[in-house]
Amino acid sequence: MFRELTSDEVRDIYNRYMKQDFPPQELKPLKNIERMRERGEYSCYGSFEDGRLKAYAFVAEPRGGGMVLLDYLAAVSDERSAGHGSRMLGFLREDCAGKGGILIEAEDPAFAADEADGEIRRRRIRFYDKNGSRDTGVRAVVFATEYVILHLGKELVRPEQILREYETIYRMMVPEPYYSRNIRISMEK
Repeated sequence: MFRELTSDEVRDIYNRYMKQDFPPQELKPLKNIERMRERGEYSCYGSFEDGRLKAYAFVAEPRGGGMVLLDYLAAVSDERSAGHGSRMLGFLREDCAGKGGILIEAEDPAFAADEADGEIRRRRIRFYDKNGSRDTGVRAVVFATEYVILHLGKELVRPEQILREYETIYRMMVPEPYYSRNIRISMEK
C-alpha cells in the first residue's frame, strides 16, 4: 500500500533511515523538508506491507505545476533487492502522470572516487533505466555533488525544457545567495 506520510512518519524516517541511506552532503535539513511540505511544494510517500515500511520517496513539486523532482528514494535496508524501489517508482509514475514526468538525480559515474564507487553509481543509473528513465543530457552540480539528470515519463522531452524545469525546482528549494553559490546546471556538449 502506498500513501502520503504523516509529519511524525517523515521525522521518524528521516532520523531512522535517511541519515543512514544518504551521504550527509546530500541530505537536506529536516526543517527545510518540513517547510516545503507546509508550503505544498514537497510530498513524502511510503510503501507499506502489513503495516511495515518497505520503501519511501520524497518528491519536490513546484506549486505552479510542471515536472517533479525525485529528491530521495530508498528501500529500507533489510528490504533491498526485493522490488520495493521499482514498485515505488511505478506508483510515483502514475501519481505524477499529468505533471510532465519525474526528474531524477543520479550521481555521475565520471566523478566517482574510485572504481567501486563508480560501479555503485552505474548500478543506480541501471536501476532507473530498467524502470523506464532516460538520460536527458542535463548535468548538475548541487552542493559539490555531480549529477546526471534522468527523466521518467511517457514522452521524450527536450534537454532545454528539462534544464528549465530542474532550475525552477531548485530555485524553489534553495534561496539566494545559496543557489548562485552552490547550484550549476548545464547540458552535455
